[in-house]
Amino acid sequence: MINSIKISKMPKIWFAHKFYATDYSCDIELYKNTIEITYFKEGSAILTTKNGAKHVFNKGQVSVNKGDYYIHVKSNGYHEHITFSFFFDEEENDDDSIVFNYLNSITNKEITDKIADLIEKIIIEYSIYQTTNANCILYIFQVLKLLDSSTKSSFDKTPSSVLYVEKIKRYINTHIDGHISLDDLSNEIKLSNQYMCNIFKEITNESIIQYINRLKLDKIKVLVELKGLTIEQAGDIYGIHDKNYISRMFKKYYGHTLSELKKIGTYNINKKI
Repeated sequence: MINSIKISKMPKIWFAHKFYATDYSCDIELYKNTIEITYFKEGSAILTTKNGAKHVFNKGQVSVNKGDYYIHVKSNGYHEHITFSFFFDEEENDDDSIVFNYLNSITNKEITDKIADLIEKIIIEYSIYQTTNANCILYIFQVLKLLDSSTKSSFDKTPSSVLYVEKIKRYINTHIDGHISLDDLSNEIKLSNQYMCNIFKEITNESIIQYINRLKLDKIKVLVELKGLTIEQAGDIYGIHDKNYISRMFKKYYGHTLSELKKIGTYNINKKI
């Protein structure tokens, strides 16, 4: 969905910083007239909207959060991002306001790389002067112009792709407790196997197989942690019957096996930083 922000006065930075952690979960609290722009440098994170929808952000992607759109963030394994947030005045009847369109998720590498570079500059500038100086304002508007351009390049080019990706995700979520083949999925979505995989990768920056595996592992992790099931029992529920394979998958996606995460005390998905 394309959103918009109307700016009638010069923006003022609230915070700008780099952040990294291993396994964390925390609530997001932004004021109404604030917007946060984040570039994910390493690992992945799951952002939850106020309506309960979960969006996965991976390395190289940009998230845009205005007000209370996203209310919670969770990361499994090592995660690193750079981010900044600013206050803005949004007056409905101000003819001199500047309007920028944006998407909540940006995956176009050409655009996200430029945004990352600008966020780095904002962080350096703000850390030195602790104020929103002319350079910071220039960089903020350059970021907003890039966000606006991403709505044109993404949706003008592939307006139906996002709808197909949502259908793919719904099918996967409905059948996550069993084996999901790409052939069955493409037959259900009525797309060729290759085209289906291409648009999913283009929109999410993650392959369908990666999405399925990550979703299964998240659900297995919850059953082991909150329900007290063994890894084998939880794996059986979601169609993975090899304990060693599950351990290898956790190692691949999160940097540790589930048993290792439990031993070092970083497996609690509700753990706050």
